[in-house]
Amino acid sequence: MDVEEVLSHKNGKLYLVGGFLYEVDKKHGGRLYCRCIRTKSDHCPARVTIDKDPELAVVKMSTQHSHGVEDRDLMRRNTIQRMKNMVSARPDKSCQEVYREALADAVTEYQTQHPTEEIGATLPMYGSVRSALQRHRAKDRPTLPQTLADIILEGQWATTKLGVTFLMIDDGTTDRMLGFLTEEALTILCGATAVFMDGTFRIVPSLFYYEVAALKAIEQVFPTAAIRGCAFHFCQAVWRNVQRHGLSTSYSNEASVKRFIKSTMALCFVPLERIDDAWMEIDADSPGADHEAFARLSEFKEYFIRTWLENDVFPRAIWNHHGNFEARTTNHLEGWHNALNKMIKKSHSNIFELVAHLKVDENDCRLQRVLLSAGNPPKPVLKKHAMLNARLVRLTEQFQSEQISLIEYVRNTGFNLQDFASSSSSA
Repeated sequence: MDVEEVLSHKNGKLYLVGGFLYEVDKKHGGRLYCRCIRTKSDHCPARVTIDKDPELAVVKMSTQHSHGVEDRDLMRRNTIQRMKNMVSARPDKSCQEVYREALADAVTEYQTQHPTEEIGATLPMYGSVRSALQRHRAKDRPTLPQTLADIILEGQWATTKLGVTFLMIDDGTTDRMLGFLTEEALTILCGATAVFMDGTFRIVPSLFYYEVAALKAIEQVFPTAAIRGCAFHFCQAVWRNVQRHGLSTSYSNEASVKRFIKSTMALCFVPLERIDDAWMEIDADSPGADHEAFARLSEFKEYFIRTWLENDVFPRAIWNHHGNFEARTTNHLEGWHNALNKMIKKSHSNIFELVAHLKVDENDCRLQRVLLSAGNPPKPVLKKHAMLNARLVRLTEQFQSEQISLIEYVRNTGFNLQDFASSSSSA
């Protein structure tokens, strides 16, 4: 008769023989003398003797059981064990997510042999297994660090799902920097002609998404690199100051104010050597002293000159995108950050939860690279983005061939950009 080793709820060893479960009563030599797991609860007298070597085998069975086979108990035990295994295998998922997924798999599996009513009466509710799953997860995770210096990442927390080194950078103690990437990803990154950076994990960096320290570091390490800010965030920063200066209503109701603001945003598409000319024309075309918003517009102009036209920290070349018909924004990076935030579902997750989700994302990206390497096409550009780019190309060509004037180029470009007053989504 076959013998199968089964784990108890406390990870002890039970033995399944003929549909019944036995626990070890005593050991002698290479033999296990076992009793039915219902000996104490139901006074079942059944016993079995099992040889351990060379493999598990029944030597002797004595007395009939006083109850039926353990189909329902096994169903429940196997499902709970499935949940525990998944909790260990998927640290990126919450215990409740694991419970739901494992429960669905179990119901699908058991429906072929058991009535639905029996399955429903047997499988556990989340409340009855929550503590067990949380304790099981806690065994896999080190103690949460209280300071940066306490962080110790090793073993599964420093490798990918394939066991490849993932924690490539671990610099400092009290001022800690951790970098997660693989050798393969680093090779790809080193071969890139354009590298995108974004640091907006829910908490936006100061000064319009541009990080001064990062800019200085890039200039020092990559002195020949051309650094460009995000065109979307440039326009968004301008719009936020439209709001701060109380111009939102005038923008929505006054065509002349809207034209001025839109033209100001379009300066990032004007040739560097023509920005001053364009600004003078935009200023001259703006509402005059008799306009009710003139004072607020004047304050806004001072802000724009101070922040974008005469600021050595962010020279014009950083926010200028004239002639750039490739990627002009970091919105795709923000999309990745948003997806990560939605997966984690917390404003401030612990280090182990974050690493677990990064490992899942690394694995997904690796699989995508496999598909792309085989010649599969990348994700197509959205139609609205392709159409916008085509319009910007035509406007640039018309301006360069002198079919339209500088101010016409600025105005038309501005009205092709996103209207922040009517939509908060990126384009």
